[in-house]
Amino acid sequence: MRRRRTVLGYFMAKVRDVLFQRKMEAMADRCAQEIEAMGNLLRPPWTPEQVEALNAAQRDPSRHPYTCGNNRTDARHTDGEGVLVATPDGWVCPFCDYRQPWCHGADTFRPVSGE
Repeated sequence: MRRRRTVLGYFMAKVRDVLFQRKMEAMADRCAQEIEAMGNLLRPPWTPEQVEALNAAQRDPSRHPYTCGNNRTDARHTDGEGVLVATPDGWVCPFCDYRQPWCHGADTFRPVSGE
């Protein structure tokens, strides 16, 4: 009887291990897909729909906006952050001559809350 419990316990532990491993693999696959979408850089020219989506995302308070790569604390950057504006030719800083010619592809189709 004792041997039977030991074998059953061993078998159940193996089943738990396999199920845990499958769950971890599924989570890793999902993370890899999200990382791939974020790693897909989109370069201009951007379509009007993409520009609209990017600018809407810039106004979404739940997200960190794309910001100026120059000194954002100087007197010219009156918003204090240098939040960039999307145009068909890429990001532009409204306070200086900074330009950024890329965005994450996922940012052009992600639903934006509050819009």
